[in-house]
Amino acid sequence: SCKNENTKVYLATYNESTEQTENKSEDCNDYLTEMIKSSTFPFETYKVKKEDIHLLIDEEDETVILAKVFIKTDGTGTLGWIEFNKNEKTLYNTSANLDNPQFLNYDSDWLHRYEECITKRKSILSESIENCIVNPNTPLPYSENHKGLSTYLTLNCPIKNIEDWLCDRNALSYKPIMLKDKISLILVPQECADFSYRFYLLTLKDNEIVSSLYAEGEWYEPGDEENIETTSFKIQKDSIIEVITKNKNGEPGINDNQYFEIRENGNFKQIKK
Repeated sequence: SCKNENTKVYLATYNESTEQTENKSEDCNDYLTEMIKSSTFPFETYKVKKEDIHLLIDEEDETVILAKVFIKTDGTGTLGWIEFNKNEKTLYNTSANLDNPQFLNYDSDWLHRYEECITKRKSILSESIENCIVNPNTPLPYSENHKGLSTYLTLNCPIKNIEDWLCDRNALSYKPIMLKDKISLILVPQECADFSYRFYLLTLKDNEIVSSLYAEGEWYEPGDEENIETTSFKIQKDSIIEVITKNKNGEPGINDNQYFEIRENGNFKQIKK
């Protein structure tokens, strides 16, 4: 089966004599590599030593890891491909046929070490974010106009999915709004948009921008500045966000109110009210 070779190379090895479980800099994928080595993958076919085996992560998301199993040689050294399902905790050899993968047994102790490492990493990242982002105890309800706002805080933390909001800057400009269930809500100007007055609400959780919501600003058809669509927001006492649009699509008198809640995963969800 064909795989994507344009990927970030990751070489994983593990020295069992070291106390890596106590080291914050440990690489969790080292444990994943040991899990593969302990599996029923047909290493004997290739007559290789297990200590020479490496792993290259090809794709990874919240549920699945796809990786190449290989050894270092002058050629490709590829032994095969594996797929690990994080939710079902199942491991498959997908080398021969992706549609008919071969189930693999493995030593579950390495899985436990891998999961403990991931949990520790998330905790460290979460603590880092909490120490980096200012989370004010904003009294609710909240209603403010931010047009002309010129004073911002700067977010210098390593945040996932931040690129679209930097607008050619090195760091993110933001105004902290509130903290809800360990989810930071911040207001960010979209300075590289077609209109200078546009703000988005962003949610941040576990070192990542999770969701965005256009919440304040102006829009109008080019050359028709008399019919301006204006958008503003309020945060009610129950943390429900109300987005108010007046003259929707530039049509005078056409207004729209939408309501959103922040879910446990950090996503905005539109609700009826």
